[in-house]
Amino acid sequence: DDTDANSTVVSTDADCDGDLDSSDCDDTDNTIYTGASEVCGDGVDQDCDGSDAPCFGGVSFTNCGKAGREGPSQSQCDAEYSGTSLEGDVTVSGGMQIWSVPLTATYTIEAIGAAGTDGDLNPAGYGASMRGDFTLTEGTEIKILVGQIGDTSNSDGAGGGGTFVTQSPHTNDSDILVIAGGG
Repeated sequence: DDTDANSTVVSTDADCDGDLDSSDCDDTDNTIYTGASEVCGDGVDQDCDGSDAPCFGGVSFTNCGKAGREGPSQSQCDAEYSGTSLEGDVTVSGGMQIWSVPLTATYTIEAIGAAGTDGDLNPAGYGASMRGDFTLTEGTEIKILVGQIGDTSNSDGAGGGGTFVTQSPHTNDSDILVIAGGG
């Protein structure tokens, strides 16, 4: 112990991180110790937890092919997300999609409201687009209500739905992440 003149025990802290016990899993590299920040996908276990940090590449939620005022069903979203990174990870309840945050990290969330339709059933009055960065904790449930284009069977035209993204349970305004109005 170079900081204690009375020390008689000889120890080697080869990576000079100040840690000589089992929480220092590699004395040859001073970036590897318990509590160190991980770099996802680099193949190195920087924080000594036994594995490299997984990476999250992002996901895109859709209206699962629905138009009008009724939201999608579980089977419609299962079909929509089949073969994607969302496969098996979305639960639908009353047209609302529920997803659990896979990793604690900062996420960029962008929501786009749906367009309405004009009297000729063409898209009209496009929806708003909102975006923000949020620190989310692994396991937090996120509720996503994706806006849908107005009812295309209504020859008078119809408004498009807004898109809402909130943390669950949504009990107050601080649980709102992003809302984008429909056209």
